[in-house]
Amino acid sequence: MRLPPFPPIWLLLKKHLSLVLCSLGCLLFLPTAWGLDPLPVKGSIVRMSDMAPISMAQLAQAVRVSDVAVLGEVHDNPRHHQLRGELLRQLPAASKTVVAEHLSWRLRFKEGGELLTNLEAAGFDDEGWGWPLHQALFEAVTAMQMPLVGGNLPGESIKEVFITRGQSLPEPVRTLLAKAPFDEQQRKAMNEEIDQGHCGAMPASMFEGMAAVQRGRDAAMAEVALAHLPSIVVAGNGHAWKHLGVPFVVNKAVPQLRSVSVLFMEWDDSRPKPEKQAFLAELAPQSDYVWLTPPQAREDPCAKLNKK
Repeated sequence: MRLPPFPPIWLLLKKHLSLVLCSLGCLLFLPTAWGLDPLPVKGSIVRMSDMAPISMAQLAQAVRVSDVAVLGEVHDNPRHHQLRGELLRQLPAASKTVVAEHLSWRLRFKEGGELLTNLEAAGFDDEGWGWPLHQALFEAVTAMQMPLVGGNLPGESIKEVFITRGQSLPEPVRTLLAKAPFDEQQRKAMNEEIDQGHCGAMPASMFEGMAAVQRGRDAAMAEVALAHLPSIVVAGNGHAWKHLGVPFVVNKAVPQLRSVSVLFMEWDDSRPKPEKQAFLAELAPQSDYVWLTPPQAREDPCAKLNKK
């Protein structure tokens, strides 16, 4: 199983790295129509420990009692942002700090005034993130009176992180990463995700730099989440992976904390049941819960790349 790929990051390195972008396995390209009306199909939620279907209320309870919850997304799927907003509305008001990949590291969202203006003041790129795609999510954050803090590395620093293979990361981020080193199996898994997430077109010489960017962003979000417990991180699915992402950093740095990983994944229920079982089995080591939703209509970015 591979998550939807996004366009080659080395092109972004030349142009604009503030979003590099999304994360592994998440789409950077944006569809022309979002379909932001209320969506009747909510999909299904699966608890990975026993592959049991659960309700939104049960998932909300698991998030409520956690110290750090990481809620993934496929960036261009409007249903994922709406459902995460609904999930946040199931929690007690002001009970969590929300750490967003979509905002710059440690910048705080200030209440009052127009939502988008305040998001932009905290580093939100409305064009890059396809506003109003995430509007339902951030409206829920403000409605529930939850503090909102940025977790992503500043865009201007990404290229330097890539070039220095992570040596230019802020000291608190490097310190946290040192507590969560990868073993050889994890390094191989990360390289495979980078390769397949870029349609097999990225030179292997770029893997180390790209991995440094990805790990740096994971650690940056973990650092903010740990500084504002209890917290919820909202980010691409690649950052929500238990075996490689933010939860891995959190669990290594402070193992006594209760962390929860929730992947929001696309699945076509018309496919055979054995394929779904295999799909979920592969996700079991990567997450605590998986919320399956219908696929978002989109062009195949690999097909477009292969034509060039």
